[in-house]
Amino acid sequence: MIFSLDKRLAISLLIIVTALSISAGIVVHAQSDDLFADIEYPIAELGNCESRSDCESYCGSLDHIDECISYAEAHNLLTPEEIEEAKTFAEIGSVGPGGCRSHDECDDYCSDINNIEECIAFGEEHDLISEEELEEARKMLNAINSGVALPGGCTDKESCEIYCEDGANIDECIAFAEAAGLMSPDELEEARKFRDLLAAGDTPGGCQGRDECEAFCEDDINFDECIAFAERAGVVSPEELEMIKKTGGKGPGGCKGHRECEDFCNNPANQQICFEFAQEHDILPEGDKERFEEGLIKIREGLEQAPPAVFSCLEDKLGSNTIAQIRSGNFFPSPQIGDAMRGCFEEFDERGGPDGGPGDALHNAPLEVLNCIESSLGSDGLKAVEEGDFENLGPEAEIAFKKCFENSGEDFPVGDREFLPIEFELENFDDKDFRDEFDEDFLERREFFEDHEKEFRDEFDEDFLERREFFEDHEKEFRDDFDDRFEGPLFFDEDERHFEDDDRFFHRRTI
Repeated sequence: MIFSLDKRLAISLLIIVTALSISAGIVVHAQSDDLFADIEYPIAELGNCESRSDCESYCGSLDHIDECISYAEAHNLLTPEEIEEAKTFAEIGSVGPGGCRSHDECDDYCSDINNIEECIAFGEEHDLISEEELEEARKMLNAINSGVALPGGCTDKESCEIYCEDGANIDECIAFAEAAGLMSPDELEEARKFRDLLAAGDTPGGCQGRDECEAFCEDDINFDECIAFAERAGVVSPEELEMIKKTGGKGPGGCKGHRECEDFCNNPANQQICFEFAQEHDILPEGDKERFEEGLIKIREGLEQAPPAVFSCLEDKLGSNTIAQIRSGNFFPSPQIGDAMRGCFEEFDERGGPDGGPGDALHNAPLEVLNCIESSLGSDGLKAVEEGDFENLGPEAEIAFKKCFENSGEDFPVGDREFLPIEFELENFDDKDFRDEFDEDFLERREFFEDHEKEFRDEFDEDFLERREFFEDHEKEFRDDFDDRFEGPLFFDEDERHFEDDDRFFHRRTI
């Protein structure tokens, strides 16, 4: 809580180690103890390590970085960003600055102030340091190169952290942070306010440093006193203060402080926990609430409307527990769920064949239609239709389609004979007999027409002249009546499109 402020006082030294926690150590340190709750030992993939400490020792060696990254990724023990950093480190040969090859070696090497420049260059070259961390590290380096003395003459992370955690050294640490540009004006103001309260003995329980203050305020009995101090010292915003009061000063998974809780909730494995925590304590911003609700609705609708093949794909990718949570509405609409749904629907579309094929037609079909088709054709038959495989289907497939759509009140998706392959119509079809019969019939009709052509033409011309004469006599009457019935262009345009659609449909049916 407030004692993140004391960490800010030591930021001059801590930032460089945080920024340069070379990815060798990422595999060892997962976000929370909760992530290890379901892990069973020994772990075959990690050299049959028999305990958490045993596995951490195994993964502390960069010789095992590949298998450790794979295991951490498969069990969501690291954030996607950390996984990416670790993979990058593995790709460059798993050798860090100064030739370090384990977490402890790299940590020790880059904690030494004398190695800052090399560690910064290494992290920047291999994109292992964020822009924000890189900026802070450069400020630190520039301050040292310009002759700004480190607080108390400390030479590494541990000695500088110990020195600046002592309240008696607060002025010197603030001065260094200001000279190096490591603290913003607001942070400097907070630090000085805390310094004054510390000097006056007006701290929770009279604590004199970070360790003392954290120990005092971790006890729930002292919660109110610590909150009052934070408000009095102005080290938390009104919004943060309100949130602390709602949550009791602890976040999801028992995390404390903005950075720790942010790290915890950025891990995909913890997002459901964080979402439930936010709901329980009513701390979701209104805009986020609306986005979450919209996401919930869309995902639930997508699940309910998903064809069986898509539903099966989602079960494989998300698991039955997640599917149950989606249906209940008690879940976090994470990017992973969205990616899984998009991937399964896209895979289904690709298997469904070209536009207008059964895959497209079934894509938006109601669940009752799909269940009906599955009941008629069996699960294998439905799967074959979804995949565009008609080799083992017969004419009963078309009958089932039409029946299921009609019984549900849905229109048959496409023209009668365009929905299923023509092979259904041509079983046992004798092509030669058909052509002989067609040729004979055609010749008879042509001969009849030629014999009566003049008679047909004379009759047509006479009838046409009579109709034209009648129309010309009553033209004005027809137009006036038409204008009265159908005013405005909109109706006519729409009606005309209907006529065109009907004409195409009739033409297709006739052919």
